[in-house]
Amino acid sequence: MKFKYTMKAIIQKKIEHVNRIAELLKSAKSFVVFEYSTMTAKAITALRRKVKTSANEMFVLKNNILKRAIKAAGIDGFDDEIKNQIAVVIGLEDAFLPIKAVHEYVTANEKVNFVCGYLENKKLSAAELNEIAVLPSRDELYSMFLSVLQAPVRKFMYALKAVADTKQQ
Repeated sequence: MKFKYTMKAIIQKKIEHVNRIAELLKSAKSFVVFEYSTMTAKAITALRRKVKTSANEMFVLKNNILKRAIKAAGIDGFDDEIKNQIAVVIGLEDAFLPIKAVHEYVTANEKVNFVCGYLENKKLSAAELNEIAVLPSRDELYSMFLSVLQAPVRKFMYALKAVADTKQQ
């Protein structure tokens, strides 16, 4: 039986993989690490599709590779957190979409748990990730703000219309 790759080639591929993940982590606005062991393949595929719609990435990685990539990216404090079967969602364009996307699956499936995260150069615990996930999105905040701005004008217009209606009678 002949092996296709030598040990050096395998190690080189792993180093390239770690470097690729490290570059993504350096350029990321956020990333979320979660346990995926109880997710079905269908759920993982659906989550991966949802995350990729906004130019973000999802990887199922070995713990050692993720730890090395995080260390190579110059981020500290994650060595103790990364255990068990984990996956990472990296937010390249939208910092909050990965957190919200994973949170949907965390709430739908109680056996899936946040492990830790990273946002704006700060390590986040699972509790902090849950708090961030329930915040409204930017578009929702814009619509709330616009409705607050429109409310006084709308009330004034209704008052003018009521005055006009009473004068016509």
